[in-house]
Amino acid sequence: MVQLRDWISESDTPVLDAGIVGLLALFCLFAPHSIAITQGAFYTALLLRLIKMIRRRRLDYTASPLDRPLIAFVILTGLSAVLSYERSVSFEKLGSVSLVLIYFLVAQQVRTRALAKALVIVMLASCLVNVGYVFWQKVQSRGLKIVQMQPESPLAAAGLTLGDVILEVDDRSVRSLPELLQLACQADREIVTLFVYRPEIYFHRTLTVGNGKGIQDLGVEVTPWRGFRAAGFYG
Repeated sequence: MVQLRDWISESDTPVLDAGIVGLLALFCLFAPHSIAITQGAFYTALLLRLIKMIRRRRLDYTASPLDRPLIAFVILTGLSAVLSYERSVSFEKLGSVSLVLIYFLVAQQVRTRALAKALVIVMLASCLVNVGYVFWQKVQSRGLKIVQMQPESPLAAAGLTLGDVILEVDDRSVRSLPELLQLACQADREIVTLFVYRPEIYFHRTLTVGNGKGIQDLGVEVTPWRGFRAAGFYG
């Protein structure tokens, strides 16, 4: 089996090939974490691939069994956009079709089984890091869910209801009522801003508590909120 080092050393464009491989590794590493870095790595690798073909003055392309189905998919997608009753929206979505270029780039550049295995391992390991982060988020919780609230509660006056989740007070995360009270009773501010989640919507509310107040003055019972969707580093 041809080793990656031998394949690169035997290439007539070793610097470009090494750069593309490094960018593919970066792509696999950040795919579960950052759209910007992933896209940047992919488009840069694609650019290097084009430069490589220009330098070699040939297409340097090896056909694969999936070429025709993918090309047919792109053609049908474009045709559906042209025939769409809302063409402006459909044409805006056509940009995502360019993601099929990922297959062509990888299929043409990853020529050894060892490299393919290494890239898969990098992506799986990166995914596991993201999964571990989600478990940590669930353990730590995010915000406070209101489970009981008295009518005279200042939170009720602010427009909150049962089931709402207080995520932040003045852009600072809260995980307990004492922490919420401390932030809400800041000496230098009479009004604080709450960032609240209500199923399927996020919004802000202003809250006035005043100094010298205790937890009982909030008039609520809360529980740590762990019902958020797993988003990993994206969320």
